[in-house]
This record gives sequence, C-alpha cells and structure tokens, in this order.
Amino acid sequence: MNDTGTKIRIYFVTLCTALYAATASVAISFQQIFYALALILWLVSFVMLRKSGTALPRLQWRTYYLLPLFWALWRIIHVLISERPIEELIQARELWLILMLPLLADIVAALQFSRAKTQEVRFLGLPPLFFVLLFLVGAGALVGLFNTVQFLMQGANLLFYRAEGLNNNNALTYSGTAALTLTMSVGFLFTARKWRERPRYLMPVLWIAVLLLIAAFILARSRGGFIAFLILGGFMSLLLLRKKAIFAWLALAVLALGVWFSSASLRTVFTQALPKPGHHTGTFEQRLDMWQGAWGMIKAKPLVGYGDAGFPLHYPAFRVEGAYEQAFHPSHVHNDLLNTWVLYGSVGLAIFVLFFLWPLWDYLRMPSAIREHELWPLFVAALASIWFMVFMGLSQCHFTDEEVQSLLWLCVGVFYGVRDRILADTVPHE
Repeated sequence: MNDTGTKIRIYFVTLCTALYAATASVAISFQQIFYALALILWLVSFVMLRKSGTALPRLQWRTYYLLPLFWALWRIIHVLISERPIEELIQARELWLILMLPLLADIVAALQFSRAKTQEVRFLGLPPLFFVLLFLVGAGALVGLFNTVQFLMQGANLLFYRAEGLNNNNALTYSGTAALTLTMSVGFLFTARKWRERPRYLMPVLWIAVLLLIAAFILARSRGGFIAFLILGGFMSLLLLRKKAIFAWLALAVLALGVWFSSASLRTVFTQALPKPGHHTGTFEQRLDMWQGAWGMIKAKPLVGYGDAGFPLHYPAFRVEGAYEQAFHPSHVHNDLLNTWVLYGSVGLAIFVLFFLWPLWDYLRMPSAIREHELWPLFVAALASIWFMVFMGLSQCHFTDEEVQSLLWLCVGVFYGVRDRILADTVPHE
C-alpha cells in the first residue's frame, strides 16, 4: 500500500470538507463550492487510487444507502410526471447533497487511533474527522459571536432581534443550522474529553464554541427548536451523563424558571405565539391555516403528491378562508411531514420517515459495550442531531432548506462512519 498517495488523498478531501462545514452557517454559495470540490476530489481519487490499491478506506455498502437511491428515483419520477418538468427538475437540484453520506464515512474511516503516530494523518494535531468538526463548530461559534454582539448593540431585547447568521437568508433556516451545529459541538466536546492525545488548545476552544452556539441558538428564537432542545437535551444528557443528568436538569429547571419569571420579554415571545380564536395574523394561526390547506391537498392526491412545481399551482384551491400573509400563498407549509406528503405523496413520506427511523433502529441494535468507546459521545450527538431535525420539523420545513439538509447528511454520515469505527474496535472478529 502506498501510504503517501493515501495521505495526500485524505489531506485534500478533508480540507475541502472542513471548509464546506465552516461555511454551513455563513453562505450557501461558498458552502456549495467547497462541497463540490470535496466530492470531486473524493470521487476522482477513489477511482484512481483504487486501481493502485492505495484508496482508503474500502467503501462499505450500507443498506441505509438504498434510501437516498429510492428518494432520488422518486424525485426523477416526479420530474417526468410534473405539469412543469423544468421547474421540478430545478427544485430537485439538492439531490446531490446525499453524496455527503459516503464522503463523511470515508473521512471517519481515516481515524487511526490504534496506529502509530508516524502513520497517522493529522491537521493541527487532530484526526481528519475532528478537524472537520472543529471547522464546523468554530465557524458556527464565530457567527454566534457576531449575532450576540449585534443583539447587545441593538438593546438586548428578544422581542426586536432575531439572529439570521451571516447570510441574511431566513431566521428559521439559521435556527436549523445552529441547532444541528450545537448538538454536534456538544458531542465533540464530550468526545475530546476522553481523548488523551488531544492538543492543549482543543478543550478551551470547544467550551467557548459551545457557549457561543448556545447563545446563537437562543437568539434564533425558534420556539419549535426550544421544545426539540428540551427533548433531545434530555436524551443526550441521560446517555452521556447518566446519573449526573438528573442533577444537571434540576439545576437547568431552576435556572429556566428564574429566567422565565424575571423576563417579561421572554414570556411575551411565547404568549404571542399562542393561537387566538378568530384571528389569522399570528404565526401559529398561520401555521394552522397552512396545515389545514395541506391536509385538504393530501386527501385529494395522497399517493403521488403535487411536486415542488405543482404545489403553488394547486394550493389556492385548498386555501382556508381568511388565510393571511404566509398562509395565503406559502412556499411550504411549515411542517416537514405534511410538506413532504403534499409534495411527494405517501411514497415520498415513507422514504422520508425512514431517513430518521433507520438510524434509530441501528442505534438500538448496537451492543452495550460501545458506551465505553471514546467516540460514543459523538455517536450519540449524531443521532440526536438527526432527531433534532425531526422535532423542529413539526413546526418548520428544514428539509426544504439546502443549508440544513446538507448538515443533516453530514450528521448521518458521521453517525454511520462512527458506528462502523466503534464496531470495528469493540466487536471481536474471528
């Protein structure tokens, strides 16, 4: 095996992937450029180095990869049957993002904890995956710092400020990227604590990054995200802290109650979101109107759906009386499950649901011995990130945002790559 060729491949692919991860909360244009470079380098080097026997690692086929293939096939069918095939094809452009799965699994497989240091590939003293995660959480923290400074300069009032990252795209999109980045940063932090060979700078940087990402997530003001955080935070803490989690959550509950009763603006943010009878102007009321219209569309065409291009054409016929602003002519229905069903029918919904249920099933089948592995916290965080998107998706449409969707595939790629690494290290081989 030619170690030089393998190392060069890992260096270039990992660097481009790290730059892609760093731009996740900054700008979709830069993110797509670095993502494309990472994929091209990965595919070219995989083919060229495979011939000489120097490719690392052997691409392991996972049954999970059938789901993206089925999803891509169903989207192609939708293009063929669409009333506006060209527009439908343009909307299907995000399909290439699912190639993040084998790319990330490849980078995870480059983790070589058991090999001699002289044979390892390191970036700033970090293995390839850790380097990618450092760029992800580091850039996310810098964006969080920017938003925190803006918040303080504008009066520190949650009623009049909502973080949007650096791309000024959409606060809900930013809340999704902040949520997934925050969850992965917590898993990275706990994993780094177990790593004896970590560089000295790593822990201080990660602690600062986690605190800034918490601030960014709060300033994004996603009420659905806050609920998801409570659910997934409890899941992660029980698995990572075990008995200590009970005391941690009691302390957090006391802190939350103190903040709630001492902050009139925070209470107002939540009370304003409560539905008001006979009104259509509130955000929650508009969501209810959109969900009602979406359900009417589903009942009319449940199996195939209307497609991205067909949705705006047919929604007006199912719009509820008195619909206002977003609910009058929405681009989506602010619910990932309903939105997927409306667009791609029950077939698309089944594939979409399996994207999240399959990793959970694979997690439940893991042996108990994995809890002692040094990558266990990152494994848990990757699963929590996947399900973070599920719970946030009950009131938002993150799967239609390319920025959030690309981070979802990154989390899934880390989940399966880390799982394979843990199994290779903990399950005896005959």
